[in-house]
Amino acid sequence: MGWISTINPALRTARGPSAEGTLRLNSAKRSSSAPSSVPPWNSIYRQPPLRPVPPCHDTVTPRARGARAALALGALLAGGLVSSPAWPDTCDEAAREWRQLEGVTSRLILQAFIDRHPDCPAAVAPARAQLASPDAPTTARHCLALADAAYVSGAELQSGDPAAAVAACRAAHAAEPQDARVAAALGRALVAIGQGDEAEIETLLRQGAEGDRVDAMSNYAILLRRRGGAEAEAEAVRWYRRAAEAGEETAMMMLGWHYQNGRSVAQDTAQAIRWYRDAAERGNAQGALRLAQLLAQGHGGADGRAEATHWYRVAAVAGEPAAMAELGFRLGRATKPDPEAAADWLMRARASGDDRIPPFIADNLDRLPEATLRALQHRLYENGEYAGALDGRASPTLRMTISSTSN
Repeated sequence: MGWISTINPALRTARGPSAEGTLRLNSAKRSSSAPSSVPPWNSIYRQPPLRPVPPCHDTVTPRARGARAALALGALLAGGLVSSPAWPDTCDEAAREWRQLEGVTSRLILQAFIDRHPDCPAAVAPARAQLASPDAPTTARHCLALADAAYVSGAELQSGDPAAAVAACRAAHAAEPQDARVAAALGRALVAIGQGDEAEIETLLRQGAEGDRVDAMSNYAILLRRRGGAEAEAEAVRWYRRAAEAGEETAMMMLGWHYQNGRSVAQDTAQAIRWYRDAAERGNAQGALRLAQLLAQGHGGADGRAEATHWYRVAAVAGEPAAMAELGFRLGRATKPDPEAAADWLMRARASGDDRIPPFIADNLDRLPEATLRALQHRLYENGEYAGALDGRASPTLRMTISSTSN
């Protein structure tokens, strides 16, 4: 992916103080760090809610045989007069069904089709695009549909063809060069496939951002952060703020980071907590982790310290290794400790793949009571990794075993 793969928000104390982010195309799997440092992150990108669409007339083309029956069925389903039929829930079936419905403009039919196939994002993407942009030219709808289907979630590509999305969006952009939706979609599709130079993608994402496309604002801000310099960073913060105020969770998390660190804004921990909380409540794991860290440091008072455990758990369940480790320590040292749960979370953190976590756990074993250490020893023994005494002591053998591998 070249320069694209190097764009990461360095929320890592060990690796530098910058705060860039990975270009996000949809939702993302989370990275992690030791709880005592500022963690890296791969943002979660979620599409903004579909825009309200004015009513449109039902139109059935020759290609949409059976659409009238689908409309009648949709009306019955919407009115609760009949139960939903047992539709075959395979993506091949969904693709065949769409070929019959393609060209239908009824919102009721399109939404019913989407609801029947929740596990087939590529098959329903054209219907989603048509619902979101019913007045868009056919080429633009095709671009938006393919770009939606080719979005990246963490390191996993969803069902879809980013190369086809690039081709369709280039054609649409050539036909409608002023369409901000198409520009933003083309920029993200180029990132997905690893094509296009930085200047081209920045131009496309800027066009999308200036066209009020929330999905382009944070990505454009990331490129500005990568450019460096006080002026570029200040502009990035402005775009983060616009996206955050529009409800984009990753922008909320990044705006919180800027407030926490006083970068291009006056340092304000209360504002950092506010934006981290907003991001966490929308499902952003990094926002939950950062919020937990600030609350644990006492910035929320006594109630905040108690609340920190909740947000560590939220981030841990979402896959943040640093949160898993800290949750394990907290459960092991709680007023009513849970040694088994504590050992489980510490083992999960150790096996997360983040090579900083095992040494962190090993260096902090003195924080754990005897019962939790014994539960940890038993798990390592059962895995065939530990041959020392099951005595609940933080021995050099136990430390070496824990820090020796992250798998």
